[in-house]
Amino acid sequence: MVVWVFGWTGGKQFVGTSYIGAKEKVAEQSAAHKARKAEKKAAKRPDADV
Repeated sequence: MVVWVFGWTGGKQFVGTSYIGAKEKVAEQSAAHKARKAEKKAAKRPDADV
């Protein structure tokens, strides 16, 4: 049915675009998680301001 609606090329392009978007979102979430983790680690250290 997807082939019928989008055509083979359109379907491939749609899936490819979705895959790229998903990879970008995962990268953003990973970066945000690492930043939060680093903030917690810095706040936990007693000599963080020294």
